[in-house]
Order: sequence, then C-alpha cells, then structure tokens
Amino acid sequence: MPKRKRYGDLSKRQVYRRLAEQRQKDMILVDSSSSIDNDINVRGLTANVEHEIHEDIFISTTEAECREAENYRQFRINTANTYQENLIDIQNIETAVENCIAQIIVPEDIGCNSDSDEEIQENDPAIIPETFDFKQELTSFALDTQIKHAHLNRLLKLLRKAGHENLPEDARTLLKTPRTSSCQITQCPPGEYLHYGLQTALEEHLREKTFCIAGTEIKIDLNIDGLPIAKSSGASLWPILGKIIHDSFKTPFVIGVYYGVQKPHSLDDYLTPFINEYKRLNNEGFVVDSKRFIVTIRCIICDSPARSFVKCTKQFNGYFSCGFCIEKGDFMNRMVFLSESAPLRTNESFRNRTNEEHHTGTSPFESLLIDMITQFPLDYMHLVCLGVMKTLLTIWLDRRKIPTLSAETVHKLSDALITCAQWMPKEFNRKPRGLQELHRWKATEFRTFLLYLGPILLQPILPKKYIIHFNVLSCAMRILCDPRDCYVNNNYAKELLVYFVQQFKILYGEQYVTSNVHNLIHLNEAVKTFGPLDGFSAFDFKNYMQILKHLLRKHANPLQQIHRRLSEKNGQDKSMQMIETTNIKYPLVKRPLRSKLPMDCHSEHRVLQFKTFEVSNKRPDNCCLLTDGTIIFINHIAFRGNVIIVIGCEFLNKEDIQNYPCSSSKMHIYKIKNLSPPQIWPAEQISRKLLLVTFEETQYAIPLLHH
Repeated sequence: MPKRKRYGDLSKRQVYRRLAEQRQKDMILVDSSSSIDNDINVRGLTANVEHEIHEDIFISTTEAECREAENYRQFRINTANTYQENLIDIQNIETAVENCIAQIIVPEDIGCNSDSDEEIQENDPAIIPETFDFKQELTSFALDTQIKHAHLNRLLKLLRKAGHENLPEDARTLLKTPRTSSCQITQCPPGEYLHYGLQTALEEHLREKTFCIAGTEIKIDLNIDGLPIAKSSGASLWPILGKIIHDSFKTPFVIGVYYGVQKPHSLDDYLTPFINEYKRLNNEGFVVDSKRFIVTIRCIICDSPARSFVKCTKQFNGYFSCGFCIEKGDFMNRMVFLSESAPLRTNESFRNRTNEEHHTGTSPFESLLIDMITQFPLDYMHLVCLGVMKTLLTIWLDRRKIPTLSAETVHKLSDALITCAQWMPKEFNRKPRGLQELHRWKATEFRTFLLYLGPILLQPILPKKYIIHFNVLSCAMRILCDPRDCYVNNNYAKELLVYFVQQFKILYGEQYVTSNVHNLIHLNEAVKTFGPLDGFSAFDFKNYMQILKHLLRKHANPLQQIHRRLSEKNGQDKSMQMIETTNIKYPLVKRPLRSKLPMDCHSEHRVLQFKTFEVSNKRPDNCCLLTDGTIIFINHIAFRGNVIIVIGCEFLNKEDIQNYPCSSSKMHIYKIKNLSPPQIWPAEQISRKLLLVTFEETQYAIPLLHH
C-alpha cells in the first residue's frame, strides 16, 4: 500500500480534502451506529478514529510529525464527542473543521526549494458544487462512455438500492431513448436511408451557444464518404456530415446516413431529403434561442470517387475525369494526365455541359445556387497525404525504381522515424512508426513525414535530385497550410507544384502521373477561396466517422441504433451543454508548481496555453519561436510582478537546411545549436510552437502548422 504524504507536506487545499474525506467516514460511522442504538459508544468510536489516524498519519516517527498527528488525533476525539453532545450537528462539525485547518497546515514555503517540481492540485474533488445533479451527471457519464443499456440497468438497480430512488429503473428512461426509429427511415435501394435532419443537428450544436455566431448567417461544410462497418461483408454506411465554420464548433454532426451492401443506386433518393431541407433553411431560416439564422453551404468536401459520385461525373480513371480542367487522359496501364496547361472548367461550362464526356448525369446539387467547380474543392488529406506521399514512399522502397537505396539505407530511415517519436509534441496524436508498417500508416502519419520529418531525415538517404524534388512538394504544402503564407506566397506555391509534376515524369516515369499527381496543379486555387488547407480538409470528418462507427453495438439495425444514440445525446438537459467563452484573454497559465525561481520571479506553472497551442517547461513541448524570430528553449513559466514570463535559453546559431527550394529561414526552418545563458521574455512574445528534432547529433527546429 503506497504511503500517504505527511501533513507538513500538504497544501491547504490538500489538507482540507483529507479532512473532508475523514469527516465523511465519521458521519457514515455515526449514522450507522445511531440507527442501531441511540446510545452511542463514544469510547468505541474514539478507538476507531485513533486506529484510522494511525494508518493515515504515522508513516514517519519524527518528533514534528508525531506532534502534528497528536494535535489532529485530539481534534478527531473532540469532534467525535461533539457528534454525541450535539446529536450530530453537521453544521457545527464543519465549523470545527474550518477552525482546525490553521492549526494543522504548515506555511506554504516550507519544503519548497529550487529543485522542487511538485504540482499543486487545482481542483478539489472533495467539495461538491451546490448545483450538482447526480441524475444529470449519471446521464452524461453513460453517454460519454457509451455504456451498454444492459450494464446501465444493473447499475441503476444498485443505485436505487443504495438510496437513489429518484433514478429510473430502466436505462431508456434515463437516456430518453426514443420508442421507435422506423418513421425516420426510408427505403433507398439497395439499402435504407435515415434522415436525422440538418435543422435538428444545428439546433443541438447551437443550443446556448448562439452568442458565438456574429450575424445571422451560418456557413457549413459538408462531407460525403463511405464507411465500412464490417470486415466479413460489404455492408457500409454513407453518412452526410456537416460542420459549422466557426472556431467554437470543431465537431462535425450527422445530417443523414445511408446503409447498404452497395452505395445508393439513385443519387436523388439519397440526397433529396437533405436538398429540400437545405433549401428551406436557406430561404426561410430557423430560430434558436430567439435568434433567426439562415444556412449556406461553403463547400462540399469529398475524396475523388465520392466527389465524382455526388457530382455525377466520370470517375478518376476516365478520359475526361479531371474536375478542374478539360484535359483528356492517356491510358498507360492506368489513366495518366500529362499536361499542365489545359483550359479550366467553370461553373457555367459545367452546367451547360460544354464537355459532355465529363458527365454521367444530373446532380441534385445543381438545383442549388452553388458553384459546381470551386465549391467542390480538392481534399489534401486524400490527394496529398494518402495519395502522392504514399506513392512516393512506395516507389522509394521498391529498389527497382531507385537502385541506390539499399536495404540497410531503408532500415536506417525506419530507425530514424522510430527515434523521432520521442521528440513529437502533444499536437501529434500519432507518433512516427517504422517503414515496415507503411501499409498501416494513417493520413496524419504521412502528413507528419511530408511537412516535418521528411526534409530532415531524407538528407542522407535519397540521392540529391530526389531529395530536392521531394522538398519542392514539402515546401509548397507548408506554404498552403500556413494561415499567412497561403495568401502571400500562393503563386509561388503554384510554381513549385507545377515544377514538381513536371519533374515527376522525368524521375519516376509518365506512368505514375495519375489523377492525384496531376491535381496538385489545381490545389492552390482552392486555398485562395477557402484559406489554408487544414481549414477545408477531411481530417475532422474522418475522425468523426470513427465515433459514428462506435455508436453501433451490434450488426443488426445499424440506422435504428444511430438514430437512438444521436437522440439520446440530443436529449440531455440544456444545463449540461458546454458553453464556450469567446472573451478569453490569452495566454493562460495552467497547472501551478511549488518551486523557487531566480530573477525575482514567482508562481511557476507547468503549462502556458495560447488560443491554438500549448507550451510547457518540459520537452518536447518547450521550444518556441518569438515574434522577432528568436528561437528559445523554455525552462520555467512564471510571473514577474503581474506579467506572465518565460525563463529559458536562446539558440544562438541558426542555419538553413540543405537542398531546400528556397532559403529555409523564410519558412522558419533551421539547423540550430549553442544555447545562451538563461534569459527572460514576456509570454506574449511567443508567436509559434516549434518541433525540435535531433538527428545525427544535429538539432532542427520546424514550426508547427496544424493544431
């Protein structure tokens, strides 16, 4: 059994919590005794109290600790007697506890030295808020953990036996599960379609958050894609997902879901319920919290097959399949596109069927006032990460394509990737894996390699012409992912991508210039309209699809299950909704520490939170770029007076990395060395967080682009 801290090492909050815990035990003990016999044996209660104190306090036998324990023991005996004398007057007991705290706690500076790094507890779980609603909290717990109804029913029975008779006996009553879902489901051959509702989903998201929306227009992005739900069959879901374009609304929502062993045969049957509802909300609007909103579509985000499906155009392997230019493909065991200067498609030419070979039918989206070209942008998650980047790595690992890459060299690159896992900040949900698991890599891992690790790790691996060619793609993608550079240097990124496609034919052969490689030349146009690539990518939707998949608890009736789970979530009390504050002033400090600091600084904290990222005083989250271009290594986060400051060291020597298409310093990518003595900077000077990678005894600093 782990030892508990002595009282001299506890903060005031921790001492209060321990006293509250013991007070709760005493109350239970006295209540149980009084229910059996009104004549309480105070001596027996005192003996029990002394025994519990022995286990909790007498860990060390120093004189000071014994004195503290004796004082507390005497207080406990007096409190136990007070229970009898005052017929368990709880209010008097709480007053006694408050008065006793000052006698038990040692001053906060005792035990604190410059080497101490003890974290102070910010929350007090022993203090229950006055507004605590056990039933609501249990409902929230059940929904968050997705506990099965059978298990929740057993829990409810136990809680009712324990005295919570206000709880229902059945999980369906607690969660407000709808009695039927059949009325929401229609036939959509060869499967079924559930229309949950755009207005229903928006009302759920906007409830008590309408103050976040300036004006009366709500812009949304849509996503349509297939989601396999079983390995043993071809059954899949085709959800229609939406997302509000606002910093306060990051999570997508379900508008409708199709289920079948194949995708819908009729696009009209699949999309018409959504199209009709959208037209109504776009023309008439709807009211939430006494505020009327109208809904507009910003863009529809799909991968290439799904985009062709919903637009009713040729698939990516067709001769006129490019959705952005009128180029006829060439067949070289696969469809390739070798021109970079074909005429561009427009919304007018699309609707007028100027290039009839491009179309397979009429899309329901054509009935809406949207641009059929620009509002169906390329998704760089599928196009670049799972497309071009995966193709490059696959080619490199085939020694028939690049004979100079030996098995030993590939093994060296794989080991370097695994080593880099320890340097990845918290923003990277997936750590790098070796190349032997390339077939299991996810889109985020390909993105990490393309934007961060590739330009560093490939330097001693690839021949020079190949590393330069790869860095052209990496540089262009970093520009298009950067919130500022994507506008300022958009044309330069276009030039880089055209050069990359042209050289791709020479280095790897024309047979590899597929639709993914060709479409790189169109990527910058979408950025001009919608901003940086991560702002209109499928990453958020792909993550939500896994949440949607986990709503299913058995293979039968998947649409009914989804409707019930979504209805349960929407049925929560409004007071349980999370309200986001838009007036927070950043940066914020979090997780206070006990320590003594130099340079007249005080109140150290572990974490410094900005609007889009967090830094800390520990690797790998403590490297930052300041507004003046200085790169620092944070050792302490604290206050100087009332100003939040960071104490750290500056990297004195910064050099450009090799084989980059431009000076890497323009992208704030450096080879760095030599730290300065400790210095102080105001926290507000921190502009970006950096990834600090050590490779072959050299350190590299790379700014983070996604948060």
